[in-house]
Amino acid sequence: MGRKGVRKFLNAPPKRHRHYGPTKTVRVRKPSVEVPTESVGDAGCAMDFNGFEVGITRDLPMARVISMFDGIGAGRVVLQRLKIAVEKYWSLEVDEQCIRILNENFDDVIHLGSVTEFDCEAVSNIGCCHILLGEVGMINFSKGGSPCGDISRQVTIQSQQLVNPNRKGLEDVSGQSHLFYDYVRVRNQLSAAAQAQGRNFFWLFENTSHLETKVKAAMSEALGCRPIERCATKYSATKRKRLFWSNIPGVYEGREKNERRRLLQEYLGHVRTAMVPVAKTFTTNRAAQKNAMGCLPVSYQGKPEGLFARDLEVLLGFPAGFTDYGGMSNTARSKLLGRSWSVDVVMALLAPLKDFFRPEE
Repeated sequence: MGRKGVRKFLNAPPKRHRHYGPTKTVRVRKPSVEVPTESVGDAGCAMDFNGFEVGITRDLPMARVISMFDGIGAGRVVLQRLKIAVEKYWSLEVDEQCIRILNENFDDVIHLGSVTEFDCEAVSNIGCCHILLGEVGMINFSKGGSPCGDISRQVTIQSQQLVNPNRKGLEDVSGQSHLFYDYVRVRNQLSAAAQAQGRNFFWLFENTSHLETKVKAAMSEALGCRPIERCATKYSATKRKRLFWSNIPGVYEGREKNERRRLLQEYLGHVRTAMVPVAKTFTTNRAAQKNAMGCLPVSYQGKPEGLFARDLEVLLGFPAGFTDYGGMSNTARSKLLGRSWSVDVVMALLAPLKDFFRPEE
């Protein structure tokens, strides 16, 4: 190949023909947006530019949360672990022991009292409700799980009934499970207020998986969507099946993680011995810890014993000692944990919210 062919192949200019200088026409693409000179620094970047990640997330709102039937605050723990920035956190909870635990672990919880007295559309007698009323349209996330004692199917183990045999059902206004409709009422009010201001509003509702078909259908109709079922065994060494309804994008498409199944012994240390690979679902009834043969899940020096409150905390994803306040007994703490969510399960469900809320700094 001759020299001319080489030059052509390399796309080099012919000899004694320069490709730069005053005779060369250079085409410059005009920017689509004119940036004032005074708004950029020496590096040619905007004066308030602090990096791409900050620039992208700066316009995301902080979470403004109302948590109904807040319990001991599993949802607040989830938001903290997801590192979602929380601007305001309102709690609707009446149990004094739960309120104590919330206050001991978090300093940003604003208590609003009972959900039955709360109304987003009218001033009530709740102490700080008037503070909230002007911010209703700014609330962008609501979560909750109403009591299930009156709607859970009865389960009997070793002649012991593990749920209320005199349950009143969903529609009886004198029953606790009827509080479900208060959640729906407040959620609808918050959703309408956010929509009126053109803002996103996300919600999550939880209840037991032991529901009769007609009860589950009634709840799904009121909430406007079907539930998904999640079990804590995918995340820890305890069974805990729950139903979740939500409008969070990706919740129904998300898959449970498929990792090595954790065993109960991993949570007990070397002093006690696990008698079962995975703990049964624990409730407010301590008898629920026994298996079909009536045996407790743990042995210490050959003697059977149940799981303590500290064990339940860790199995549910809480820090050890999370409920150890106010001189509460092991039994009292265990009952509170028996009504709580699995932090790890809810964390997986709420993970998509990181795309909609500002991260903690």
